[in-house]
Amino acid sequence: MNYVAFLFFKTVVNLFRLIPFSVLYIISDILCFLLFKVFKYRVGTVKDNLKLAFPEKSDSEIHSLASKFYRHLSDLLMESFKGLYLSEREIVKRYKIRNPEVLDAIFKNGNHAVGMASHYGNWEWGPMSIGYQLKHRVLGYVKPLKNKYLFDFIRFDRKRPNIEVCSIYETQESLRKYSDSPTLHVFITDQSPTNLEKADWIHFLNQDTPWLHGADRIAREWGWPVVHMEIIRVKRGFYEVELELIEDDPKKTSEGDINFKYVKILEKQILRKPEEWLWSHRRWKRVKNKPKNKVVRYD
Repeated sequence: MNYVAFLFFKTVVNLFRLIPFSVLYIISDILCFLLFKVFKYRVGTVKDNLKLAFPEKSDSEIHSLASKFYRHLSDLLMESFKGLYLSEREIVKRYKIRNPEVLDAIFKNGNHAVGMASHYGNWEWGPMSIGYQLKHRVLGYVKPLKNKYLFDFIRFDRKRPNIEVCSIYETQESLRKYSDSPTLHVFITDQSPTNLEKADWIHFLNQDTPWLHGADRIAREWGWPVVHMEIIRVKRGFYEVELELIEDDPKKTSEGDINFKYVKILEKQILRKPEEWLWSHRRWKRVKNKPKNKVVRYD
């Protein structure tokens, strides 16, 4: 069954190769209407999340934000399919790193770097573009898809130069395997952790929120500088990545310090343009189960 689903996915993706962007966004507008108005895909979850994050907003303002989010989500889905077969010239034109010199300075000293990214903007085009724009290897750590055929397709068949997608369950193996030369290790850090005992707890968007601790721990353990990767939507179908050094000497920090800095940067980013964060996942579903021994960090 998984293989049949994979073949269907490849067929759809191949069709998107033929669709120009002008038509792609017409399809996206139709998809937005279907998801938001007809099927009401996770509308309850989206609005509940927005109400928690913005308790001061009225119901009409929450509805307006939700509508903008579904427009973004529809674009993201369409762009994800289209991006799998974009040429180097096209993907770099549409997804630029504004200031690669931030990483160049780290790599110049023979060091690795930890990149902390999030489900904001179009994160799907990152693995397809940034390898062309950086001087050294990029490793992206992700949770494997349940469909092995699909995951292998994304990981190997559509592999781009200078970048590799690694399973989070192979993190330590990958860190050792690629420790010989400067590498950017990218983690999507705003996912909900399954182990609340190990999570860092930080006040975020008016909620006590658990955070994955892996990137923070790896940076401190290996002494690698940490960079935040902000994805900025310039216009429909065009994005830029702004790099910001979070910490240049992680070994001098305490547990959770790097995560705290990252979370506060992400929070400001979301407040500027909230519709481009992934509100359809239940980010605060397990907060009530917070371990009594975990301290929440505030501003």
